[in-house]
Amino acid sequence: MNALQISIRELHSHTGRYVEKASSDRRIIITHRGKPVAEIKPYSQQENPEINRWSNRYLTPEFRKLQKAGAFKITAKTGNSTDWISEERDREIQ
Repeated sequence: MNALQISIRELHSHTGRYVEKASSDRRIIITHRGKPVAEIKPYSQQENPEINRWSNRYLTPEFRKLQKAGAFKITAKTGNSTDWISEERDREIQ
């Protein structure tokens, strides 16, 4: 795959054209004042596997304090807050 270098201005003027080129296996290097600053490349499912982004989140110290104090109880089954919210809602309905 050979790369094509274009300026930010060129990308701004013809974004669709360059996205199409990138989607057909062409890597695009975007330059600012002649220096590479970014790239557009073909999407690869292998590089972007679907992951649980919640499991990789950063918890602030304030949140951790609340968590330690017992303000949040996550289910032991999955550790998934969505399950916990559903369980709490179901309990309130009963």
